[in-house]
Amino acid sequence: MSGKPSRLRLLALLLAGCGPGLCAGAAAAEATAAGTAGGEGGREYARLTDLLGVDAPVASDEVLQSVARQLLEGQGGTQQYVAPRKVRLLPLRAAAMEALLKNLSIKVGHENAGIIEEAIKEADAVFNPVFKFSVGFDQSSTYERSHFGTVTIKTFNPCSFGCEGDVSLKLQPLVESKLLQPGVITIPTSPFVTGPQVNLLGFLQVTASPLPPGHFCEDDAKLSSGACMKEVHASKGSATGPTKTMNYSVEVDQQLPWGPAFSVGLFTTDHKVYYNNDLRLSNNRPYATSMVFNLSVPVPGGKDFGPQAPNDVNLRQAEKSAERSVWDLRTIINSTLLTVDTQYWELVRSIENLAVVMDNRQHVEKIAEHTNHLFEQGLTTAYGKVQTDAELARVRTLEEAARVNVVTASNNLAALLESSGESTDPYLLLPRDYRPLLDKLLVVDAGQAMQLALDHRPEIAAEKVSKEQSEIALEFQRHQLRPDLLLTANITSSQDSSVLGYRTYWQSIGAVGDPDTLSKNYNLNYRYPWGNRAFKALFTQAELGNEAEALTVRDVENNVGQQVNDALAGVFAARAQIDITEKNVGFAQAAYDKLVERREKGGDVRELELVLKSQELLQAKQDHINALINNKIAESNLLAAEGIIAAAYGEATAPSGVDLQRLHSLAGYGIFKYFTQVFGYITSRKPAIADGK
Repeated sequence: MSGKPSRLRLLALLLAGCGPGLCAGAAAAEATAAGTAGGEGGREYARLTDLLGVDAPVASDEVLQSVARQLLEGQGGTQQYVAPRKVRLLPLRAAAMEALLKNLSIKVGHENAGIIEEAIKEADAVFNPVFKFSVGFDQSSTYERSHFGTVTIKTFNPCSFGCEGDVSLKLQPLVESKLLQPGVITIPTSPFVTGPQVNLLGFLQVTASPLPPGHFCEDDAKLSSGACMKEVHASKGSATGPTKTMNYSVEVDQQLPWGPAFSVGLFTTDHKVYYNNDLRLSNNRPYATSMVFNLSVPVPGGKDFGPQAPNDVNLRQAEKSAERSVWDLRTIINSTLLTVDTQYWELVRSIENLAVVMDNRQHVEKIAEHTNHLFEQGLTTAYGKVQTDAELARVRTLEEAARVNVVTASNNLAALLESSGESTDPYLLLPRDYRPLLDKLLVVDAGQAMQLALDHRPEIAAEKVSKEQSEIALEFQRHQLRPDLLLTANITSSQDSSVLGYRTYWQSIGAVGDPDTLSKNYNLNYRYPWGNRAFKALFTQAELGNEAEALTVRDVENNVGQQVNDALAGVFAARAQIDITEKNVGFAQAAYDKLVERREKGGDVRELELVLKSQELLQAKQDHINALINNKIAESNLLAAEGIIAAAYGEATAPSGVDLQRLHSLAGYGIFKYFTQVFGYITSRKPAIADGK
């Protein structure tokens, strides 16, 4: 658990903590989580509970206390399921809060929202500058390598009549300088000398054999075995030692909206240049910097330029995905609230039904006891006693079935409130503080119900966002059908330190606008695939996808309309049934009371007749309970169909005017994001009649 409660946890706690007794449900719902929170989270929870006045879960409903006590202390087959459990009293808001906090789908929705948020950051990062900095070091050393070999003496011995005895010099007629034969190269003659001249020189390698007459070794060669031996250098070591170069580079890459992109880089070398290697003298100006600017711009009118540039489209699509994730989360919240409401009211149905069944069973037991007393006195027949005992057995069977229904409804609700690693099975969940909610009626405006659904239903909003995404994709693919025109520019401003650089790095950077060499290169590139069939196919797919999304939106709107109509019909039917069953309860109660009055006055009323009349009253009460519960479920279905169940949840579950004012105040501070956004959905209370009083 994080250090502070999440926003959704705070909202749910605020909704659960209000009015007489309702805050207790919040405490019960959060007891386990808050007890293990510790640290700042525990202190934050304590401050919230103190602020909201959360108290211990003490039942204020005598009927509910009686039912709970008899459930735990009674006899029957259900005791093996009930006895090991602890009773947990749960208000509707507390149940909704736990479902929202522990619903795995909502957790997944939050994770998806986080993933989409990161996707937006990734798409937006395309337009963030990229800084690059690097430092490099180069070193090269030259080592001396030599070889001793034989060489010939290049003798210059011109003569007028030829050179006898010299195989490498020949007099030839005057020719132009050119390659005559391999190993023989011509040299130009002087135009100021008349007569024969030497116009050919030949170089002949001499092996270890006596030198020809007139040949002598050069000064740096030695005569050895009749040949001149000389040291030939393949490489000589540098007089200044190893060559060392430091490289520094700073680059910035930037993608701009609407397609253009550029990069700017400064590349600096630190290399000492010597102008006298023997004396190792340097100008001590080693720094030279080159600035390179590259620009790439899609040409207006071509593809990838403007608001349909790929990076701009990706960012808009990511933003739309984030918007869709919000509506998806709202869908999960609405669905969760509807499911919890339905299961909670089913639990209320089972409790109310059990209460009237137990009350009826107690009446029948008294009648059966009185019948036994009459039988012992001979004032009734054995047949009458058997009939009464049979009715008592039937009533006890009904009570056992009602107990099973309570356990089943508790388990069904518990399944919605449990999360991985936790379970509410050890508890018997019982509804609490629900009677005031039974008497509140939803304001139903059939004429505005559909418009409310079209404006607020999250499924419709989510599909409309998907439709907008498909339109963005369609416009992008239409833009991709254009020719690909790209203008590129490269400008390089270079300093040359081969002779004279700068003393310091910053001097070199400061003089970057004073280059030794400035080069510019501009290119306009045009590309258009033959037939452009691939992009045309993508455009056709985008068109079909856009049409499919339009049909999906219409289909969702039609489904929502059907759900709204069904929910309206359910509400109207339940309201009519409430009126009918309310009257039936009154009639049945009056008939039963009249029969009791006749018996008390000594009238001829059989005990079985009284039992059967009590069963009619029981059935009338059960029908009325079912009508009330069906109305609450139908109201929840209508709110969910209109997409405003979360927005109306605070008001719909407010037990008092004080709590409603508290919600108004919180809404005024802008605390609520999903709940209590608008007011005025609920009418004034109607008289309580569910208990048959």
